[in-house]
Amino acid sequence: FDHVIKPIVIAHSYGGHVATTAMQDRHALFGGLIICDLMLLRPERVKAFFEAEKPLRGGGARPNRIYPDYETARGRFVLSPPQPVTVSALFDYMAYHSLKRVEGGWSWKFDSGVFQGEFGQQEGMLRLGHVIAETPGRKAIVYGQDSVLFDDDSADYLRECGATDIPTIGIPGARHHLMLDEPIAFVSALRAVVTQWLAQ
Repeated sequence: FDHVIKPIVIAHSYGGHVATTAMQDRHALFGGLIICDLMLLRPERVKAFFEAEKPLRGGGARPNRIYPDYETARGRFVLSPPQPVTVSALFDYMAYHSLKRVEGGWSWKFDSGVFQGEFGQQEGMLRLGHVIAETPGRKAIVYGQDSVLFDDDSADYLRECGATDIPTIGIPGARHHLMLDEPIAFVSALRAVVTQWLAQ
């Protein structure tokens, strides 16, 4: 963190909650935050989503399941929300780097302890637009324009919450997992934001 160029955080989906919290607590350490397709909907859409969908698990953290071998664990890897996969090599790469060897087999790298907070719960989601707008530091949004979790209306809503100075870039033809749908366009958008920030 002592380098003349401070690190820029790029966070996708649920990671956007964690990264936003980091920016709230230690924004001076970072050069900026790019949030990629974090679920952000108007309050009425949030309520409708939670009425229609199974809520994320809360309460105490449960240990991740251990699978006997990589093939078994890999078979359990799915996209949420589901979407078509056009480049299987990218999907396989994502699956491989989501798993780790542990005693007794293979398990997920994901820390289930994050579910103990309000991340992804309805109360937190209702405030999220204002939270992002009020979080200090440089921020940008990149999202898939065909995503069900962040769309063009979400971008409008975020600006209504006060985030008028946050660059918001929609990737045409991309869904929530935009790095699988449109990887070149996604990387180009990230490079554009980072290049502009580094030039300032």
